[in-house]
Amino acid sequence: MEARLSIMRAARQLALEADVHIHVRRFQVINQVGAASIDARLDCDAFAKTHSATSHYDRASFVGLAWRPPQESICCEIYSTGKANLPGSTRQRSMLSSYARMLPELLRHSNRPDVYANLPQHLKEAHLPREVERDDAPLVQVVTPTKPQQILALWDDKEDAAGDAAEALSMFASTDCSLDADLALLEGAGF
Repeated sequence: MEARLSIMRAARQLALEADVHIHVRRFQVINQVGAASIDARLDCDAFAKTHSATSHYDRASFVGLAWRPPQESICCEIYSTGKANLPGSTRQRSMLSSYARMLPELLRHSNRPDVYANLPQHLKEAHLPREVERDDAPLVQVVTPTKPQQILALWDDKEDAAGDAAEALSMFASTDCSLDADLALLEGAGF
């Protein structure tokens, strides 16, 4: 909905300010990129050693680290400053779900162990290193769960009766527009 709304706001602004009228026939989101910060410094070398099968870090060719964990809708291009780009998703909810599961592992390799310690355990375990898939990767501890491990998002915690997950998710929410005005704009444009 946000992407359609952005397109319609741009079309309305073109019509009002430049007297350019456009009609959107077929609209489809094919990719979106998020931007985030872990508010900490990341040790890219240590992260690349720990996640050698799913990450790439070559200081000579690119200043950031690229990490694509399995079963996630996004990849993470993150710099040692903690600033990250999150390309690959077509839906905001799937991007936020993936980032919520990836964040603990990024914080584990940062200079903020205090923040990592406060995260829910199921998120900490979502992307712990498992078996090595590349020949040149160092051997890491193999985690063998007692039952099949289900990857949960930040708001999927079954024990969260107090709404802590919803409160944590609210930091990603946008609050600068009214829902009624957004819906009216979309309805007027035929969406």
